[in-house]
Amino acid sequence: HNFQSPAWCNRCTNFIWGLRSQGYKCTLCSYACHKRCLPSAKKMKCPSIDIVEDTKYGIISIHLVSAANLANTDGPFQKSDPYAIITTSFSADRLVSSCKKNTLQPHWDELFELKVRKLSGNISFRLFDKDIGKDDFLGSVEVPIDNLLENDIDEWIQLEYESKQKKKSHEKGRI
Repeated sequence: HNFQSPAWCNRCTNFIWGLRSQGYKCTLCSYACHKRCLPSAKKMKCPSIDIVEDTKYGIISIHLVSAANLANTDGPFQKSDPYAIITTSFSADRLVSSCKKNTLQPHWDELFELKVRKLSGNISFRLFDKDIGKDDFLGSVEVPIDNLLENDIDEWIQLEYESKQKKKSHEKGRI
């Protein structure tokens, strides 16, 4: 939203800085918040579910269905606990899937939406194994936005994994 006068975030109570597109404002109750405060602001009890930004954007819908044949980084007696992080080269949004316990064939069936202002760049899918301490990297793939504009991708995509010891890229798993 482009606020015409000084505005404060109703969530964190800090001043909303910027010259344009400083934050969000509810279309019904005028609730105002920073972009960083939006996820918790959406949980408020307002008759309007619609908190919008007054700039033009498009929405890319991502349906994360499943992965298969992932690497087992938890040893011989357990399997990985995979989750996905979805990022883009054109947005600060960082989407995180749920973690599926003890499986190399996770099924998420989760929907995500990304607001985009330009239709170029990549969407990055990175898979990790949830562990106590540092999570293990399972693989990644980047999908050019151009591919999505031409048609939906409804097929398996091979994950790439670069071994630090061997400095060699190889395939392990698919999403």
